Amino acid sequence: MGPSEDTSPRAARPGARSLLRFLWKDLRLEKPWRYKAPFLLTALYFQAARGAFDPSLTLTALGASIGTIAGIAGLAYLSNDFADQDADARAGKPNAARKLGARRAAILAVAFLALALVPWALVLPLTPESGLLLVLEFALIAAYAFPPLRLKERGFPGIVADALYAHALPAVLATMTYFAMARNVPIDSPFLLSLGLWQFALGVRNITLHQLLDHENDQRAAVPTWVARNGPLATERWLRRVFVPLELCGFAGFLW
Repeated sequence: MGPSEDTSPRAARPGARSLLRFLWKDLRLEKPWRYKAPFLLTALYFQAARGAFDPSLTLTALGASIGTIAGIAGLAYLSNDFADQDADARAGKPNAARKLGARRAAILAVAFLALALVPWALVLPLTPESGLLLVLEFALIAAYAFPPLRLKERGFPGIVADALYAHALPAVLATMTYFAMARNVPIDSPFLLSLGLWQFALGVRNITLHQLLDHENDQRAAVPTWVARNGPLATERWLRRVFVPLELCGFAGFLW
């Protein structure tokens, strides 16, 4: 062993920090924790506050929930970046998957999938309903990003798919799961319906705003998103006259 070699634990830390920085910044895993994940966990906090969980189950469920949220979000971002490599290169945009290469991207995808599913095998109750929602979640992630469907480039169907897998399905799945774990708390179908409608409308607004902000890049990359097909001005009118009022109505129904 040469005098310059360092086998202490500190020698491994830069690599671990680089990986975390890559996941958090380059792959954008910081974004779900700003507004999506905290909302998904509110149903858990509510059930715990009303005494529907044992304290130990609350902590276990919290850890399992954070794991599955991170896994699903990571798989979604990685799938999008992997499928967008050519388009991002044409637009001059950074792309996390391009830094990985195909083999490491596949390994990371498997790791995200395991992180998403293991909590359901060990902690979270997997009912027929939650199993169906999980299948739909992963199917929409794939259909949005990859050929032959690649809904991202098919106009409004891409808006619908993103709103479903990024907002509506996770919100309903999380709430159904915490209802299933709670003691003597029946599931409330009208509540779940109003929650899903509100989150879907919110998701439509969110992805529409994202496409408006990214319109110039999508034009350079020749990506036919809904905004690219519809035009920014017409899309902004749809946003003001339809999507925002729809979201407000959905939120009012949720509150009621």
